[in-house]
Amino acid sequence: MNYIKKAIAPSSCLVLLNEHPLLKYSTSRSIAKHPVGESGSGSPASRCLRSNIFEAMRVILKHALDFIELFNEGMEFPSCTVEVFRVLERIDYPRDANGNIIAMVHPNLQDCDWEPLNPGDPMFQTFDGKTIRFQGSGTVYPTFINEAAYYENNRHLLPPDEKAWWPVPSE
Repeated sequence: MNYIKKAIAPSSCLVLLNEHPLLKYSTSRSIAKHPVGESGSGSPASRCLRSNIFEAMRVILKHALDFIELFNEGMEFPSCTVEVFRVLERIDYPRDANGNIIAMVHPNLQDCDWEPLNPGDPMFQTFDGKTIRFQGSGTVYPTFINEAAYYENNRHLLPPDEKAWWPVPSE
């Protein structure tokens, strides 16, 4: 990731570290030594097809493939630390006794992926206008806010993440 981050600077490439065994995705990225996945999700743009996001993903993928080629040719990369967002848990939408969603993402949280959410900040707004506040014990950085794919499968609204520094050994 450090190689990609440097290659695309000053643009950014946010890293979501998903190491919790119960929260891993059922994809090949969960079996690799250093699992990495690329996604246009976790941003307001993921709710529609946008050419600027598509192009940014293309650039990131190009540099990822360049890195793989250099690594396979034997190039050594120095150890470093990379800023990551570590998945803590998944939070579902508030639901009634029948499992129906009874609230939506609060307007103050909408389109705020990767931004701090503090205890007491508005998180949901019920359909009758009441605010449900974040009850966490500390600041988190939510991603995948209001992703339509999660509405009816009881998976989650967002995984609140903590910001951390992840050591990457030289290889």
